[in-house]
Amino acid sequence: MSKLFLTLILCLNFLWTADAFAQQALRIGIIGDSIAGVGDHAVYGMWAKKNEMVFYPEFLQGIAETDPRFQVLAVDAHAGSKATSGPERVSAMLAKYDIDLLIFQLGANDLLGLGTVHSASEAIIKSIEIARKKKIKVLLIGIQSVRYRQGRQFDMAAKEFEGRKNFYYLPNFFEDLREADFYNLLGVPHPSKEAQELLATGLYEFLDDHYDSMTRRWRRKRKKSE
Repeated sequence: MSKLFLTLILCLNFLWTADAFAQQALRIGIIGDSIAGVGDHAVYGMWAKKNEMVFYPEFLQGIAETDPRFQVLAVDAHAGSKATSGPERVSAMLAKYDIDLLIFQLGANDLLGLGTVHSASEAIIKSIEIARKKKIKVLLIGIQSVRYRQGRQFDMAAKEFEGRKNFYYLPNFFEDLREADFYNLLGVPHPSKEAQELLATGLYEFLDDHYDSMTRRWRRKRKKSE
């Protein structure tokens, strides 16, 4: 009887472990600028609060709550952050959170605030390399749309990692947005609340399309254990 009971416990434990492994979520961390949140920008923060702004990471979190494959674990969003702060912000996030995928999104205005396109691309590359050394997948988001034409730094950085495993590039984050989807604050166009939801939906669709390639190693391990 005791052997039968022990066997039953072991079988149940195996099934529970296999099910938990099968449902393992892709843990996501987002490094973003004012498009992703207000950070410590006082003027933008007051405006966002008054207008009840919701940003794309929050919309993405809501979507992910209905899909066990994804979990938005951390969001580091600071308006007005400069290119050189990218590596420091990535290091700080990885020291605190155990993530599988880093979404790196800094707007052209932030990246070019105190430097050139070349220096901005170097900062992006350095930020990405920090994550890749820890075997973390990286999705680089570029800003191109009818209102944004400063995309060279993203393309230059993406070229550095072209063809490498676990690197993904979404060059046209604003591709589906129209002129009416932006508002001007401090002379800089920003996506509206409705546009933020569109960005989150588009990003989720991208993650959905690439989920298999992002989790191929997990599925191989699961096959071996079956």
